[in-house]
Amino acid sequence: MSPGDRLKYWRIENNIKAVTVAEKTGVTQAAISTYESNKSKMGSEFIIALHNNFDINIYWLLFGTEIEIEKGKLSEDELKLIQDYRLCSISNKKALALAAEAYSKFDHQESLSSKIG
Repeated sequence: MSPGDRLKYWRIENNIKAVTVAEKTGVTQAAISTYESNKSKMGSEFIIALHNNFDINIYWLLFGTEIEIEKGKLSEDELKLIQDYRLCSISNKKALALAAEAYSKFDHQESLSSKIG
Protein backbone atom coordinates (compact mmCIF):
# COMPACT_ATOMS: atom_id res chain seq x y z
CA MET A 1 0.00 0.00 0.00
CA SER A 2 1.41 3.40 -0.98
CA PRO A 3 1.15 6.66 1.00
CA GLY A 4 -1.64 7.74 -1.38
CA ASP A 5 -3.52 4.50 -0.72
CA ARG A 6 -3.10 4.99 3.03
CA LEU A 7 -4.36 8.58 2.76
CA LYS A 8 -7.51 7.37 1.02
CA TYR A 9 -7.93 4.47 3.46
CA TRP A 10 -7.52 6.81 6.46
CA ARG A 11 -9.95 9.33 5.03
CA ILE A 12 -12.64 6.72 4.32
CA GLU A 13 -12.14 4.93 7.66
CA ASN A 14 -12.53 8.25 9.51
CA ASN A 15 -15.45 9.39 7.35
CA ILE A 16 -13.63 12.54 6.23
CA LYS A 17 -14.45 14.04 2.86
CA ALA A 18 -11.68 15.00 0.44
CA VAL A 19 -13.01 18.56 0.37
CA THR A 20 -12.57 18.80 4.16
CA VAL A 21 -8.97 17.57 3.93
CA ALA A 22 -8.31 20.03 1.11
CA GLU A 23 -9.75 22.99 3.02
CA LYS A 24 -7.85 22.25 6.23
CA THR A 25 -4.51 21.53 4.55
CA GLY A 26 -4.51 24.33 1.99
CA VAL A 27 -4.50 22.21 -1.17
CA THR A 28 -7.16 21.68 -3.82
CA GLN A 29 -9.55 18.77 -3.89
CA ALA A 30 -7.91 17.82 -7.21
CA ALA A 31 -4.55 17.57 -5.41
CA ILE A 32 -6.08 15.16 -2.87
CA SER A 33 -7.35 13.07 -5.77
CA THR A 34 -3.90 12.94 -7.40
CA TYR A 35 -2.31 11.89 -4.09
CA GLU A 36 -4.88 9.16 -3.51
CA SER A 37 -4.58 7.85 -7.07
CA ASN A 38 -0.77 7.90 -6.82
CA LYS A 39 -0.43 10.31 -9.72
CA SER A 40 1.63 12.71 -7.60
CA LYS A 41 3.47 12.59 -4.29
CA MET A 42 2.41 14.48 -1.20
CA GLY A 43 4.68 17.37 -0.24
CA SER A 44 6.05 17.88 3.25
CA GLU A 45 3.90 20.98 3.88
CA PHE A 46 0.75 18.99 3.07
CA ILE A 47 1.83 16.09 5.29
CA ILE A 48 2.58 18.41 8.20
CA ALA A 49 -0.75 20.22 7.73
CA LEU A 50 -2.49 16.84 7.63
CA HIS A 51 -0.86 15.89 10.92
CA ASN A 52 -1.51 19.27 12.54
CA ASN A 53 -5.18 19.35 11.54
CA PHE A 54 -6.14 15.70 11.84
CA ASP A 55 -3.43 14.20 14.09
CA ILE A 56 -2.64 11.53 11.49
CA ASN A 57 0.45 9.47 12.27
CA ILE A 58 3.00 10.70 9.72
CA TYR A 59 5.16 7.61 10.04
CA TRP A 60 2.19 5.36 9.32
CA LEU A 61 1.15 7.53 6.37
CA LEU A 62 4.60 7.37 4.79
CA PHE A 63 5.76 3.87 5.71
CA GLY A 64 2.66 1.88 6.66
CA THR A 65 3.68 1.04 10.21
CA GLU A 66 3.90 2.85 13.48
CA ILE A 67 7.10 3.08 15.47
CA GLU A 68 6.68 1.05 18.59
CA ILE A 69 8.44 2.11 21.73
CA GLU A 70 9.83 -0.90 23.51
CA LYS A 71 9.95 -0.38 27.24
CA GLY A 72 13.42 0.88 28.09
CA LYS A 73 14.49 1.16 24.43
CA LEU A 74 13.30 4.55 23.11
CA SER A 75 12.12 7.55 25.06
CA GLU A 76 9.43 9.88 23.72
CA ASP A 77 12.17 12.43 22.91
CA GLU A 78 14.16 9.84 20.95
CA LEU A 79 11.06 8.83 19.03
CA LYS A 80 10.32 12.46 18.17
CA LEU A 81 13.89 12.96 16.94
CA ILE A 82 13.63 9.90 14.71
CA GLN A 83 10.31 11.03 13.27
CA ASP A 84 11.63 14.56 12.61
CA TYR A 85 14.84 13.18 11.10
CA ARG A 86 12.89 11.05 8.63
CA LEU A 87 11.13 14.16 7.33
CA CYS A 88 14.40 15.99 6.62
CA SER A 89 16.06 16.38 3.24
CA ILE A 90 19.17 14.30 2.55
CA SER A 91 21.47 17.29 3.05
CA ASN A 92 19.83 18.14 6.39
CA LYS A 93 20.11 14.49 7.48
CA LYS A 94 23.85 14.63 6.78
CA ALA A 95 24.20 17.86 8.76
CA LEU A 96 22.26 16.39 11.69
CA ALA A 97 24.40 13.25 11.65
CA LEU A 98 27.58 15.32 11.78
CA ALA A 99 26.21 17.44 14.62
CA ALA A 100 25.12 14.38 16.60
CA GLU A 101 28.54 12.79 16.15
CA ALA A 102 30.31 15.97 17.28
CA TYR A 103 28.09 16.34 20.37
CA SER A 104 28.50 12.69 21.35
CA LYS A 105 32.31 12.98 21.10
CA PHE A 106 32.21 16.17 23.17
CA ASP A 107 30.04 14.52 25.84
CA HIS A 108 32.33 11.48 25.90
CA GLN A 109 35.42 13.69 26.36
CA GLU A 110 33.72 15.65 29.16
CA SER A 111 32.82 12.39 30.87
CA LEU A 112 36.43 11.17 30.67
CA SER A 113 37.76 14.48 31.97
CA SER A 114 35.48 14.39 35.00
CA LYS A 115 36.62 10.85 35.83
CA ILE A 116 40.31 11.75 35.53
CA GLY A 117 40.18 15.13 37.22
